[in-house]
Amino acid sequence: MQLLNYKSKSFLQTIPNWDPINYRDENICISEFMYGLVAQSCLCPGFSTLMINLISTRSYIPGINENFDWKSDYAYGCDHEIYTVMISSDFNGMTFPEAARYVISS
Repeated sequence: MQLLNYKSKSFLQTIPNWDPINYRDENICISEFMYGLVAQSCLCPGFSTLMINLISTRSYIPGINENFDWKSDYAYGCDHEIYTVMISSDFNGMTFPEAARYVISS
């Protein structure tokens, strides 16, 4: 569930069938997410730019900004995205590095 205001979280408990433990119901508060990105960027400059670039969609067009190496590199980096996919239950119990090693070696 997407919330605009963090104060709305208190009303979630009154929604019938809202069960974050058994059904993994999730909520995202936009203002908390935004402030979290700002706070993380204070600790790690560029973090919010990286996250926004990963969750937004852009297309890289080779040849544009070739005179400026950093702009071309930035545009190429913006072309990468994050997707959610279901994986086999064979990976249950593996850590991410273990699963990555298995996938790369296969």
